[in-house]
Amino acid sequence: MFQLKGRVAVITGASSGLGKQMAKGFASQGADLVIMARRLERLEELKGELEQLGVRCLPIKCDVTKPEEIKKAAKEAEQFFGKVDILVNCAGSAKNNGVLNMTDEEWQFTMDTDLNSVFYVTREFANIMKKNNYGLTNRTRISNAVDKELYEELQKISKDTMIPISRLLDQAIKLLIKEYE
Repeated sequence: MFQLKGRVAVITGASSGLGKQMAKGFASQGADLVIMARRLERLEELKGELEQLGVRCLPIKCDVTKPEEIKKAAKEAEQFFGKVDILVNCAGSAKNNGVLNMTDEEWQFTMDTDLNSVFYVTREFANIMKKNNYGLTNRTRISNAVDKELYEELQKISKDTMIPISRLLDQAIKLLIKEYE
């Protein structure tokens, strides 16, 4: 297996599910960790488990739907460790009331948590990685791409998101039509 001793990994959504498992996996490979989530008490509990593996761990309460909290968390992580090498966006949540019954607030919450937060978190932590001229985020190497190229990629991502959303809405409409036949 690979070793990550001397590396610092940031993991969002680390209080449960995939984020918690990722934190354990990175710690088992020797990475020091910044674990982030809304539920600090769960992060503190996880910190104890991770430190038993011989790594340092900084739990930070952070709602990834709030850019100001993310900025604060990034500063705290940089002050504590002096760098960030790896970022894994695992935060995710949904208030799934079905396409036809979902309120605007439920939709916005889901998009803010699952999509917008990836941009907000990556923007803040990639700026720290840039200082060290190294970083991995979501298994993608941070490059010295020109801002125009990055903008074009972001635009492509936002447009590509429409495909699965359209498919989901088509399926919901077909199911609704079958119900009333």
